[in-house]
Amino acid sequence: MQSNEPKNRWDEMFLRLNISKRLRPTLYGGIIGDAIGVPVEFMRRDTFFVNDMTGYGTYNQPPGTWSDDTSLTLCLIKNILENGTTKELMDKFVAYGESGYCTPYGKMFDIGNTTVESIMKYRRGVSPHECGGTSEMDNGNGAIMRISPLVFFAIH
Repeated sequence: MQSNEPKNRWDEMFLRLNISKRLRPTLYGGIIGDAIGVPVEFMRRDTFFVNDMTGYGTYNQPPGTWSDDTSLTLCLIKNILENGTTKELMDKFVAYGESGYCTPYGKMFDIGNTTVESIMKYRRGVSPHECGGTSEMDNGNGAIMRISPLVFFAIH
């Protein structure tokens, strides 16, 4: 049987060489998609049409405003770049909720229930590794939207 080692090594090298070409479009796409979706968040499907950057919908925010999904993704990116700990990441999440850290206008206007619960646990002294929920219903789509920086970190 032939070894897969050279193929894996070349695949890894290819991924590392192209990481910046993949990271920026991934992050920009997420941020732009988030900003396009903020005005229509929680609206019933087929009750709106979006073909441009708009504003003042669900949260009465100006066009181009991103949500907690982007803000918390930016917290994660900053923590990765700083080689921060999980505690330092949770501190950034607390700062998002309390002082609008990583928001476009310095003020938080929305945060998901699961995120709030995790932050509250952390503020009560629960270890960052034990703050998340454990039920199936604790796995919202926000985590999926925020995880993309970890993919690039993992292959770097």
